[in-house]
Amino acid sequence: MLAPVGLINGNPFKLIFKVFIPMRRYMSSKKTKFLEKFVGALFTDRDEFAINFLSKVFPNFEMDFSPIPTIKSSDAKNIQTPITLIAAKHDLMGPGEKMIKKAKQIFPSLKATKLLENAKHVQGAEDNKLVEQMVIDSL
Repeated sequence: MLAPVGLINGNPFKLIFKVFIPMRRYMSSKKTKFLEKFVGALFTDRDEFAINFLSKVFPNFEMDFSPIPTIKSSDAKNIQTPITLIAAKHDLMGPGEKMIKKAKQIFPSLKATKLLENAKHVQGAEDNKLVEQMVIDSL
């Protein structure tokens, strides 16, 4: 799992002010500065493709702003597939250190964890290389 949502939730106030308000303001105004704030809060590296793509998607998107449901410990205990969790330290959707701590408590099949120290929810190019190497090494 790479920066998964649904394991823990991030700080709702940070999410509202850094993610949801900029998203809604972009959707209503089409001003690029709000899209840039949204992307800056979630993406480790500036991503022109994502900015272009989201500028087309958001105007036609209906967002459910309710909290993301999280997995129940009883359900997590039933997972038998070996799990490797890669979490991002600066992920507003699910802060990495808190996520790893929770995963260790609820997943009996957790085999490995890795904290990307400089990453946000969408990791950058350097961390992509690290994740790619982790996958190759596990084969």
